[in-house]
Amino acid sequence: MVKQTGVALMAAFVALAGVFAPMGGASAGEDGLTRKHVEMPVYPRGAERRGIEGYVVVKFTVTPEGQVADINVVESSPEGVFDEAAVQAVEKWTFEPVPAPVAVDGQKVTFKL
Repeated sequence: MVKQTGVALMAAFVALAGVFAPMGGASAGEDGLTRKHVEMPVYPRGAERRGIEGYVVVKFTVTPEGQVADINVVESSPEGVFDEAAVQAVEKWTFEPVPAPVAVDGQKVTFKL
Protein backbone atom coordinates (compact mmCIF):
# COMPACT_ATOMS: atom_id res chain seq x y z
CA MET A 1 0.00 0.00 0.00
CA VAL A 2 1.20 3.53 -0.70
CA LYS A 3 0.31 6.83 0.89
CA GLN A 4 0.46 10.47 -0.02
CA THR A 5 2.60 12.70 2.14
CA GLY A 6 2.85 16.44 2.24
CA VAL A 7 6.51 16.16 1.30
CA ALA A 8 5.76 13.94 -1.69
CA LEU A 9 2.96 16.20 -2.87
CA MET A 10 5.14 19.27 -2.59
CA ALA A 11 7.94 17.53 -4.47
CA ALA A 12 5.60 16.54 -7.27
CA PHE A 13 4.16 20.05 -7.49
CA VAL A 14 7.64 21.57 -7.71
CA ALA A 15 8.61 19.06 -10.39
CA LEU A 16 5.58 19.94 -12.49
CA ALA A 17 5.73 23.70 -11.94
CA GLY A 18 8.45 24.16 -14.54
CA VAL A 19 6.41 22.42 -17.20
CA PHE A 20 3.09 24.07 -16.49
CA ALA A 21 3.81 27.74 -15.90
CA PRO A 22 0.82 29.68 -14.52
CA MET A 23 -1.42 31.57 -16.94
CA GLY A 24 -4.44 32.94 -15.13
CA GLY A 25 -6.48 30.13 -13.62
CA ALA A 26 -4.93 27.43 -15.79
CA SER A 27 -1.43 26.59 -16.89
CA ALA A 28 0.13 26.18 -20.30
CA GLY A 29 3.37 24.50 -21.26
CA GLU A 30 5.80 25.17 -24.07
CA ASP A 31 3.81 22.76 -26.24
CA GLY A 32 0.73 25.00 -26.01
CA LEU A 33 -1.26 22.55 -23.91
CA THR A 34 -3.40 24.01 -21.14
CA ARG A 35 -3.79 21.74 -18.17
CA LYS A 36 -7.06 21.32 -16.33
CA HIS A 37 -5.84 18.88 -13.67
CA VAL A 38 -2.47 17.44 -12.67
CA GLU A 39 -2.75 14.53 -10.25
CA MET A 40 0.12 14.43 -7.80
CA PRO A 41 1.84 11.04 -7.56
CA VAL A 42 1.67 8.90 -4.44
CA TYR A 43 5.12 8.37 -2.92
CA PRO A 44 5.72 4.61 -2.62
CA ARG A 45 5.84 3.74 1.08
CA GLY A 46 8.93 1.51 0.81
CA ALA A 47 10.90 4.20 -0.99
CA GLU A 48 9.77 6.79 1.53
CA ARG A 49 10.78 4.60 4.51
CA ARG A 50 14.21 4.00 3.02
CA GLY A 51 14.69 7.65 2.07
CA ILE A 52 14.91 6.89 -1.64
CA GLU A 53 14.45 9.79 -4.05
CA GLY A 54 14.35 9.67 -7.82
CA TYR A 55 12.49 10.50 -10.97
CA VAL A 56 10.56 9.06 -13.88
CA VAL A 57 10.52 10.46 -17.41
CA VAL A 58 7.38 9.61 -19.34
CA LYS A 59 6.04 10.30 -22.80
CA PHE A 60 2.36 10.31 -23.65
CA THR A 61 -0.27 11.60 -26.03
CA VAL A 62 -2.94 14.16 -25.20
CA THR A 63 -6.12 13.23 -27.06
CA PRO A 64 -8.38 15.81 -28.72
CA GLU A 65 -10.69 15.44 -25.70
CA GLY A 66 -7.82 16.43 -23.36
CA GLN A 67 -7.24 12.98 -21.89
CA VAL A 68 -3.85 11.28 -21.55
CA ALA A 69 -3.17 8.13 -23.58
CA ASP A 70 -0.25 5.89 -24.54
CA ILE A 71 1.90 6.56 -21.46
CA ASN A 72 5.38 5.06 -21.65
CA VAL A 73 8.26 5.27 -19.19
CA VAL A 74 11.30 6.53 -21.07
CA GLU A 75 13.74 6.64 -18.16
CA SER A 76 13.67 6.23 -14.40
CA SER A 77 16.09 6.34 -11.50
CA PRO A 78 16.26 4.22 -9.54
CA GLU A 79 14.83 1.96 -12.20
CA GLY A 80 11.39 0.54 -11.40
CA VAL A 81 10.96 2.19 -7.99
CA PHE A 82 8.69 5.09 -8.97
CA ASP A 83 7.46 3.98 -12.42
CA GLU A 84 4.02 2.74 -11.34
CA ALA A 85 3.29 5.75 -9.13
CA ALA A 86 4.26 8.17 -11.90
CA VAL A 87 2.18 6.41 -14.56
CA GLN A 88 -0.86 6.18 -12.26
CA ALA A 89 -0.68 9.93 -11.62
CA VAL A 90 -0.16 10.89 -15.27
CA GLU A 91 -3.15 8.73 -16.28
CA LYS A 92 -5.35 11.14 -14.30
CA TRP A 93 -4.01 14.34 -15.83
CA THR A 94 -6.43 16.30 -18.00
CA PHE A 95 -5.93 19.10 -20.48
CA GLU A 96 -8.12 21.53 -22.38
CA PRO A 97 -9.33 19.94 -25.64
CA VAL A 98 -7.00 20.24 -28.63
CA PRO A 99 -7.75 20.05 -32.38
CA ALA A 100 -5.53 17.00 -32.90
CA PRO A 101 -3.55 14.59 -30.70
CA VAL A 102 -0.42 16.13 -29.17
CA ALA A 103 2.67 14.06 -28.32
CA VAL A 104 4.39 15.02 -25.08
CA ASP A 105 7.94 13.67 -24.90
CA GLY A 106 10.22 13.73 -21.93
CA GLN A 107 7.90 14.82 -19.09
CA LYS A 108 9.87 14.37 -15.85
CA VAL A 109 8.09 13.51 -12.60
CA THR A 110 10.42 13.96 -9.61
CA PHE A 111 10.11 12.19 -6.27
CA LYS A 112 11.98 14.05 -3.54
CA LEU A 113 11.70 13.90 0.24
